[in-house]
Amino acid sequence: MQIDRYAEAFHKLTSSPSATIALFTRSFGIDVAVSVLSFAGETLLYTATKMTEKVCVVDRIESEMSALSLSKGATQIPAKKKAAQAPGQPVQLMTNVYKLALQKAPIYRFDVDIVLKMGDRSIKVVKKDAQDYLAVNHKDQAKATFLKVVEKHRDVFGKRQDLFYDLQSTLFSISKLPITEKSGREFILSTDDLPGVFGRVDAISFIVKPVTDKYQMTMDDLSFLNTSDVKSLKHDLAQFLEIASSQHALFDEDHVSFTTGISYVKSSGQPVNYEPSKLLCSGVQKSARFVEGLGSAEATLVLDSNKACFHKEGQTLYAKATQSIRNWPRDDRVNPRDVTSISKQFKGLYVETNLQRVRQYEISGIIAQNSKQITFDCQGQKVSVFEYFAKQYGKRLQHPDAPLAISKHKFKGKTETTHLPLELCMVLPNQRVKKDQETPQQTASVIKLCAIVPSRRKEDIRFQADKLGLWKPHTFPFSVEANPLVVQGRHLPPPSIQYGGQATVTVNPNTGKWQAIKGQNKNARLPFAIPGNCRIPGVDKWPWAVAYLVQDDRGMDKLAENFARAIDAECTARGMKSFPRPLIKSISPNELELGNPDNFFAKLSQNKIRFCLLIEDDHYSYHGLIKANEQKFKVITQDVKLSTVNDFKFNLGYQSGYGKGQTLENLCLKTNVKLGGLNHILKAPQGFDKIFAKNRMYVGLGISHGSPLTEFQKARGQKAVPSVIGICANHLGAHVQALAGDYFYQEAREDKMVSSLAKIFDTYAAMFKKVRPEINEVYVFRVGASEGQYSEILQNEVPLMRAGLKAAGVNAKLTLVVPSKTHHLRMYPAQIKAEDKAPFQNVKPGTVVDSRIVHPKFPEFFLTSHQTLQGTANTPRYNILVDDAAVPIHEHEMTAYAWSYGHQIVGLPTSLPAPAYIASSYAERGRVIAQQYDLMNPAFLDDNAHQDFDKMTQALSMGPFNRYRVNA
Repeated sequence: MQIDRYAEAFHKLTSSPSATIALFTRSFGIDVAVSVLSFAGETLLYTATKMTEKVCVVDRIESEMSALSLSKGATQIPAKKKAAQAPGQPVQLMTNVYKLALQKAPIYRFDVDIVLKMGDRSIKVVKKDAQDYLAVNHKDQAKATFLKVVEKHRDVFGKRQDLFYDLQSTLFSISKLPITEKSGREFILSTDDLPGVFGRVDAISFIVKPVTDKYQMTMDDLSFLNTSDVKSLKHDLAQFLEIASSQHALFDEDHVSFTTGISYVKSSGQPVNYEPSKLLCSGVQKSARFVEGLGSAEATLVLDSNKACFHKEGQTLYAKATQSIRNWPRDDRVNPRDVTSISKQFKGLYVETNLQRVRQYEISGIIAQNSKQITFDCQGQKVSVFEYFAKQYGKRLQHPDAPLAISKHKFKGKTETTHLPLELCMVLPNQRVKKDQETPQQTASVIKLCAIVPSRRKEDIRFQADKLGLWKPHTFPFSVEANPLVVQGRHLPPPSIQYGGQATVTVNPNTGKWQAIKGQNKNARLPFAIPGNCRIPGVDKWPWAVAYLVQDDRGMDKLAENFARAIDAECTARGMKSFPRPLIKSISPNELELGNPDNFFAKLSQNKIRFCLLIEDDHYSYHGLIKANEQKFKVITQDVKLSTVNDFKFNLGYQSGYGKGQTLENLCLKTNVKLGGLNHILKAPQGFDKIFAKNRMYVGLGISHGSPLTEFQKARGQKAVPSVIGICANHLGAHVQALAGDYFYQEAREDKMVSSLAKIFDTYAAMFKKVRPEINEVYVFRVGASEGQYSEILQNEVPLMRAGLKAAGVNAKLTLVVPSKTHHLRMYPAQIKAEDKAPFQNVKPGTVVDSRIVHPKFPEFFLTSHQTLQGTANTPRYNILVDDAAVPIHEHEMTAYAWSYGHQIVGLPTSLPAPAYIASSYAERGRVIAQQYDLMNPAFLDDNAHQDFDKMTQALSMGPFNRYRVNA
C-alpha cells in the first residue's frame, strides 16, 4: 500500500468519516485500517475504530447468511394477544414512570460538528470517548463553544431556552432557525472567544446543518407508534424528550453526564468505607418511554436513582495509593502483592503533571521498581528517574522508594513508556471507578450502599428530579406529572416441587421459598428426584478426589477427610450411591498451571477420576484457573473456601447437619446436578402442563463481555477477551427439565449472536431428538439484547435459528422471548411501610404487569419472579419477538415464572427463567476461561494473525462436557 493512499484516506476522513472508513476497512481489513487511522489523531481514532468494527460485523453476517442461502427475516412483531381471564390475583403497584403532557409544538433537528482549524489542516472534534475523563472534557469543550456561538449570534439562534443540545452532535429547536443550507452554516470563533478551551488552534468552526430539507416533528403526534414493524419505528421524539429533560444536568457545573440519560451530582460524593480515595456520588438514570396508557399511547419519563463510585480528584497518586493499601509501609517499599493491587486499581486512570508545563497521561499500570532503580539514556548519559526529575525540573522527590506509575503511548509508530513518580501525578476529575478497578472491599461496601429499599428510593427519585428541574414552570415545552403512574398487576401461582418417591412440597406464594425436609427434622431431607453418579463404569479406585490448596496445611488431611464424609453422608441420604473414600491430596498453585507437566488435574484425568472437590484458602483466588483445568482435563470440579469448611462442627454428626445443615445441603445440591442428577422436578399449575411437555425444546442464549480496551490499546494491536455466547438446553436424557450447555466465542463487545448460531441450533436439536424424537415447539429465551437490536435479531438471528432447526430435520413452531434487566423501570406495592425490611417493601415473587406501562403495540410484560432480599427489585422486562403458536401473553408469563424455579441449587426462584439464567452463567464461564490463556497464541489465530473464534471455541469450549451442568 502506498503512503499517498493513506494521505488520501485521511483527507477524506475530515469531510466524510463514515463513508471513508467503511471503504477503507473493506479494502484493507480492520487491523490495518485502525492502525493507519490512529495516526490521524486522537479525535478521529474513536470514530475510526467503531466504524471499522461495525463494517466487519455487517460483512460477516451477510457472508454467513449467504453461505446458507438465507434471506433476511421479516421485522414484524407478533400482535398482542390477551385473554379475558388471565391467571393470578390482582394487585395495585406504584411505578417510577411519570406521564408527560406534550404541547402541540413543532420540533426541528440539526446536526452539529465542531472543527478545529490549524493552518491548512482541519480536524473534526469527536465528542464521544470510551474514557470518562476525555468524554466529559470533550463535552465541556462543546458546551463552551455552543454557548459562545449562541451568545454571538442571537439573530440566528433566538432564545436560549428554545434550544436543546446534547453536547455531542444533535441540536433540537422548537423555533425554526434561519439555517437552510444543505451543507450547513458555519460559525467561526477565535481562541480569544474561548481562552484555554482548545489549546493551540487558529480558529474553531461550529457547523449547524439541517438533517433534511423539510425535517419537522410535531411534539404531541404519536401516530408513528401505530406499526408492528420494529424496523420502521422512529426514535426522534424519544431522543428529543431525553435531551430536553437533560439540559440542566448537561449545563450545570455541579452535574456530570456521561450519556444523555445518566447524570450525577458531584457535590453529593461521600467517601467509600475503608477507601477514602473513592467517592460514591448520587444521580439519576432517565429515559423517555412510550407506553400503552389508558386507551391510547402516552409519552412518559422513567426516572430511577443511580449511584456510582468516582476516583477522588485533585489528589496525588501517592496519596491515593496510601489510602488504597492498608498498612502502607513507612519506607514506601511495598510488597509485590500490593503493587499488583494498586496497578489494577490505577490502570486506565487519567492524571496530569505540572512541572514546566501541564501534561496529561493515561496510567498503564504500577511497577515495583522505584525512582532510583529505573534508569534511561538522557543526552548520552544514563540517569535514574530520581536524578532526572532533580536535574531537569529541580524537583527532589519526597518518596524516591515508592513504586512508579507507567504510561505507554504511541510515538512515530512505536510504543514508548514514561515512568512517573506517584507523588507528581494528580488525579483528573470525572472518572468513574471501572469494574476491573474495584477492590473486594469497595464492591461489598458499594453494593450495601446502593441497596436502597423502595420507600427510600421514591424519595431519592423525587430529590433527583427536583435537581433536574423537571417540575419548574416553563422549563420545557412539555410538563411532567408530579406523581408516578399506579398500575394493576397480577400475582401468579407458583409451580409445586416434586422430589424422589414422588414426594411433593408446596411453595410459599409470598416468598417463593420451599423446603425439602422430612417431618420436623430440618436436617432430614427428601431424596433427589434423579440422583447423580460420580462413578465411572469399570473403575473402582478413587472415582473422586478432595484436594486442598492452603497456606498452612497442618491438620488438613483430617479436615478434608471429615468434609468428604459429610458430603458423602448427605448425598447418600438423598439417593446417590455411596462415595468410596476419596483420594486426598495437598496441592500447590504451581500444580494448577495449565502447561505444567506435573499438573494435578492432568494426573486425575489419567487416573479416570471424574470429580474433584477442592478446598481453597480464603486468601487465594484461583477459581478461574481451577475452571480452566476442569475444561481442559474434563474433571468436574467444585471449589469451596477453607472458612466454609472450618465452620462445620464434625463432632456433632450428620443428624445435626454438623452445625451447618443449610450449607451442607447447598453444597450437595450443586454436587448432584454437576454429576448428572436432578434435585427436583417442577409441576406446573393446573391447566399449564404443556410448559414442561416432552416435545417442547427449550434453549437459553446469554452473552458475556470482557472489559473494553481503550481505543489506543486496540490501535496497538492488543487483543480483547472475546465476547462469549452461552447456550443452555434441555437436551439431556435424564429428564425434560434437566439443563446443560456450552459456550461459543465471537468478536469482543459484539452483542449480535450470529457466529455459529445455525450450527448451535442444529447441534442441540439433534441431541434433543436422540432422547426425545419429536420436537413440536422450540422455545428460546435470548438474553442480552436491547430494544435497538430487535430488528437485527429478527432479520439475522431468527433465520439462522430456523436454518439450524431445518438442518436437524425439525419443523417446529418457534417462540423467541427476550428478557432484559438493563432497563430501569421499577415497581413496588402501592402501600409501603418505611420501617419494613426489603422483602416486605418489594413485590412478591410472581408479580406480573402486562398493561398500561408496556409498549403500545408490541407484546411485552414485566415479571418479578424472585424474592428481593435487599434494595429494590430489578424487574426483568420480557418482549415476545416470535410467536408461531400465537398464544395469549399470560401463557408466556406462566412459562417464564414456572421455569424460574428450575435452577436446582437453592430453594428459591431466580430472577430469570432457568434456561436464560444458566445460559448467562455459561457465557460468564467461557469468559473466565478465556482470561486464563494468552489470546495471542498462534493456536487461536488465523493465517492473518487475527483472532479465530472457531479455533478458540474448539479448544476452550466444553465439548463432550455439554452433557453435564458443570457450572452449577
